[in-house]
Amino acid sequence: MAGVAGHSGFRGDPWGRLQRTSEYIATTSFGTEAHAERVVARIRGIHRRVRGTDHLGRPYRADDPHLLRWVHIAEIHSFYAAYQAYSGTPLSRAEADEYVARSNIPAAKLGATDLPTTVAELRDLIQAYRPELMP
Repeated sequence: MAGVAGHSGFRGDPWGRLQRTSEYIATTSFGTEAHAERVVARIRGIHRRVRGTDHLGRPYRADDPHLLRWVHIAEIHSFYAAYQAYSGTPLSRAEADEYVARSNIPAAKLGATDLPTTVAELRDLIQAYRPELMP
């Protein structure tokens, strides 16, 4: 969050920030492979420049694989949970595991590592990050 706060301008343009995030998700989910590759390359370039120190003095880098994994799993867990809760046709266990596994493709290209391939692994990783989260 320190990287977002210090480098994105989301406070002055929250809708623009949301639009850019939505563009990434839509393009990597529904776009052609060429379009997805371009958006991933653009974001990797941005991530290489985002570095700093948070309010506790801890250094961060937007291209840190551990932080990228957190962003990825928090995102897909949220989408999965919302779909399961509000869809008229929730995913089966096999479909949900396929969603988790396929969502790893753009995340890995961004630099995230050790990604979950099933919903059970996703839930375990969310729990593993809990000690690092701040209120």
